[in-house]
Amino acid sequence: DHTCEVCLGTACYAKGASSLLASIERETGIAAGATTPDGTLTLKVSRCPGACGMAPLVVYDDVAAGRQTAEDMVRRVKGWLG
Repeated sequence: DHTCEVCLGTACYAKGASSLLASIERETGIAAGATTPDGTLTLKVSRCPGACGMAPLVVYDDVAAGRQTAEDMVRRVKGWLG
């Protein structure tokens, strides 16, 4: 139903994207590349969608959101899983 794609390109990685990914993996119980058992969420990683000025970037259902925090991600994704 939904996708959450964390950019791990150089700029995003330098701004903490790996920590964002680890947080959302813990919260959802799935690893990058996996989908929740009910099919609600697929967690993905990308290498650089070309929006380095917005790092760290997360793409939610094909809509880019810049300067994300772990709290931003968890709030957004938990709303889908609720």
